[in-house]
Amino acid sequence: MVLVPDLCRSSEGANQIKCGSNLRQIAMTCIIYAQANGGRFPDSVASLHEGSDLTAEVYNCPSSNAIRAQGPTTRATADLLRDSPPAGAPDCCQSYVYVGAGLTTAAPADAVLAYELPVNHAGAGGNVAFADARVEWHSAKSLNAIVAAAGAGRAAPPAAAATTRPAAPVR
Repeated sequence: MVLVPDLCRSSEGANQIKCGSNLRQIAMTCIIYAQANGGRFPDSVASLHEGSDLTAEVYNCPSSNAIRAQGPTTRATADLLRDSPPAGAPDCCQSYVYVGAGLTTAAPADAVLAYELPVNHAGAGGNVAFADARVEWHSAKSLNAIVAAAGAGRAAPPAAAATTRPAAPVR
């Protein structure tokens, strides 16, 4: 009887780690993209996907019920990502919000590239990817502050960084 809750917690913990890995892959691919494009990060995840080896699954949190963007070709998947409603909307095919458009490799290390929707892990918090490819897990309060700042075009609030723990290492 005690195992069921433990298994649920273990599964959600694994999902949080997988999310961190997904966002780290997106952030690293953004850096590679920028190095090949005059230091500019991609304008969208569709642009990023077209020029990368990322699989469509990397855009989805395993705890999310978002539709998966899996076209028969890289181009078809990029079109699905491009035409998808914003993350969190019905019929959206991605779990993460990319806010790196307009950033360059000269951006501060704490500039937010992408974050996951606060609902992905039942409101417990979420991962955030930064311009230096660092990914951190944030409490719900901290994540909501980052989301609000990103929505207003500002950097992550300094207080948010103090309430974080690094995401588990990806091996």
